[in-house]
Amino acid sequence: MITNPPRVAVVIVRWNYFEDTRETLESVSNIRYPNYFVVVVDNGSSDGYSDILKESFPDVHFIIKTENLGFAGGANLGIQDALEKGTEYILFLNNDLIVDSSIISELVSVAESKPKVGIVGALMYYFKYPETIWSAGGSYEINTGKAGLIGFNEKDHGQYDSPFEADYICGCGMLIKRSVFENIGFLDESFFHCGEDVDVCIRARKAGYHILTAPHAKLWHKVAKSVGGMASSMYLYYRYRSNLMLIRKYQSGSSRRYLIDFIFMCLRNSISEIKRNNPGGSYALLKVVADFLNGMSGNGDH
Repeated sequence: MITNPPRVAVVIVRWNYFEDTRETLESVSNIRYPNYFVVVVDNGSSDGYSDILKESFPDVHFIIKTENLGFAGGANLGIQDALEKGTEYILFLNNDLIVDSSIISELVSVAESKPKVGIVGALMYYFKYPETIWSAGGSYEINTGKAGLIGFNEKDHGQYDSPFEADYICGCGMLIKRSVFENIGFLDESFFHCGEDVDVCIRARKAGYHILTAPHAKLWHKVAKSVGGMASSMYLYYRYRSNLMLIRKYQSGSSRRYLIDFIFMCLRNSISEIKRNNPGGSYALLKVVADFLNGMSGNGDH
């Protein structure tokens, strides 16, 4: 038990999906931790429910924006607000998940366990399959750009029982220490959506911080619900474009062939989406290649 629990800000970026956001906030309100507060950044939502959420959760601080700044842009507004209020940690949560009531206590316990722990992640399950792991952290090969989720689609039988190092933590359940932002800066808004979590973890690791998964901190995620699902054109566009951006940002000159390989994979997968009767997804992947080659970043809705 932490005797003097550090202050934690829970930052949730919302873009529509009122009912999911409401369920997430109800879940967060049941967290058993004595020193936390909640910030919701409403990122240009058009569903008309922002005022209802504010009335329903009067203890939550809402930052209302009229435009969609992307996850990174919205999260950065939450970070700034939280740091000004003297928080020691910021916990990022998506607005389409349910958390265990002990999530903050478990994350902070691991974060405080040894010096230079900068980022800690929860064990993330599928909401629809509550005993199946979606992510126990991520792996990322900086020289090739190959990324993967630890524990992906595994049934939980206690195989992740103790904290362990990960290359990155998914942004939907990521606790970051204040000093990380003070030393390396905020999230990179050029990613807009997807990739900013991998990027901040790479930068933190380069600055000497450890990145850990805390397997007793748990959440249940609806996985890409806020962008229309994993086959949606929006999800495919930002997922693939962020991969290309990460490869370009961190690869050395000798490994540029992986960038070319990934571009060709986008083109092949565009054909596959046609075969799956998903023309929107196919177009999104073609647009990824065109936008990337033209140096476009940020909001992809050009």
